[in-house]
Amino acid sequence: MKHFLPAAVIFLIAASVCAQSRTTFKNTQEAVRYYEELVGSLIQQVKLMQDDNATLQAGVIDLKKQVSLLNAKVQNTDRELEALKKQVAADAETRKAQLRNLADKLAAPPPVRRAQQQEQDPMQGEFIEHTVEPGTTLSALSKAYGVTISDIKRANGLSSDNIRVGQKLLIPVKR
Repeated sequence: MKHFLPAAVIFLIAASVCAQSRTTFKNTQEAVRYYEELVGSLIQQVKLMQDDNATLQAGVIDLKKQVSLLNAKVQNTDRELEALKKQVAADAETRKAQLRNLADKLAAPPPVRRAQQQEQDPMQGEFIEHTVEPGTTLSALSKAYGVTISDIKRANGLSSDNIRVGQKLLIPVKR
């Protein structure tokens, strides 16, 4: 069946060419030779078409594999993107909670205490007790409370700008 179809096509084309050309031949041998050459030429064309078709089918199979791989990559990227979106949303909520906490602490009246002993507190006067949060710096505290960094360091006996999360610092009250 596989070889019958090309042969049938060749026969039909040859018959069509014969009908169109209305070629007359001197003898039957000349006609047979002519048609054999024509059939041979048509067979070559069919073989070339079959080769082209096989090449195209191989290309289609390759393209289907590539599309499948790309689809898998897109799905993986979509999953990663969704995970990143969730992480960003969770991080944003954490930051909001931290900011609300900090805002609440800054809005609440700070506890004020008087220096009890001059040896313990090198500065005299009133102080606000501040608990160090993540990201807090002496610079930020000085701006928030309107005092100098050196005043904060002196009130707490600090020799460097290093402070720790959870550390309680005395902030001099500006008069």
